[in-house]
Amino acid sequence: MGPSAQLERFDGPNDLVRYVCSTSTRTSYDPVCPFPYINGNWGAIVSQSGTDFSKAGEVDFPSCNITFATALHEVGYDLERWLQICASFMCFAGSLWLSVKLRGLRLKVRKAAGRHQTGAAAPSPSEIIAWLNILSSLCQLVCWVDYWGFEHIWSYTMASCLKAVSASCMIAIPMVIITKSVELISTVGLVPTAAAARMKDANIIVIIFSFVIEVSLSVLECVLGEWRVGTGGAYDGTVNAVKSAVNGTIYLCYAAAAVHYGVKVTGALQRSSTVDRGDSMHSAGNWRGRGSGVGGEGYR
Repeated sequence: MGPSAQLERFDGPNDLVRYVCSTSTRTSYDPVCPFPYINGNWGAIVSQSGTDFSKAGEVDFPSCNITFATALHEVGYDLERWLQICASFMCFAGSLWLSVKLRGLRLKVRKAAGRHQTGAAAPSPSEIIAWLNILSSLCQLVCWVDYWGFEHIWSYTMASCLKAVSASCMIAIPMVIITKSVELISTVGLVPTAAAARMKDANIIVIIFSFVIEVSLSVLECVLGEWRVGTGGAYDGTVNAVKSAVNGTIYLCYAAAAVHYGVKVTGALQRSSTVDRGDSMHSAGNWRGRGSGVGGEGYR
């Protein structure tokens, strides 16, 4: 790949543009330049409405003198980056503020209960979720400086690693919520059942396992993809499929637990509602019987 290879592969700029924008596919595309570089003046023929093949001759051929970010400047790549950076920063700042407030409230409650030990109190699920949001939004904030690696600020593999850490945090949030819900549902008196305690312990292991799988396979799929293609910006489909299958299995297990305990709660609430209605009707009947006239029970 590169300028010299372009002279061997294509008859001219028209042939190059036709290959890049029309004849090649996602699976058959063979890069014409090392990622993230591309021929200059692509902005002259590429717009949001599509590719203007009539201007194909304006593309610099053969060359690899600009980055993808420069080529995509006209179609809003910079605007998209700045919007995402601002959104990520707001999420980061909001989650950080919420985390501080929740910690202060937790210590205040423990102090009021006469058991105040600074730093010894276990964080609540709300605090854990806030921390996960902080880490996730921070990774997104850094990543969106060059989300796809098009600016060559850092490699596509580095960007994928940051995305994987952020995704792992988002995956962990529903795990924390479901586990806490099961713990509350399964609590008898003030003591969680053995099943709830086991799930709470297992949840920590699963979150760590999911984090390791997501991050390690996200990096591996980029390394293998780049090795096979010979440049950056590619990932290995087999590794990606394995990663998706592992994560999908974890999601299904937690979804099954949520449905199972959700059905139990729904049934318990329905039975409780039926008993309450029966008791109310029975009490109302007794009251009418006791107070119905002189011969009633209330006047004997």
